[in-house]
Amino acid sequence: MMVQAVEGGDMKGYKDDHEVIDRAESVRAVETIGELYGRRFRPRAA
Repeated sequence: MMVQAVEGGDMKGYKDDHEVIDRAESVRAVETIGELYGRRFRPRAA
């Protein structure tokens, strides 16, 4: 699975040759997806 953070717009990084992994940005992107899926797939009350 690939996750892309687009905070700041989807053109972020355009024409930027500085290709260094930003761990904090990656973590924020994964946490955002986790939060969204967590809301969507909560267990139903019995």
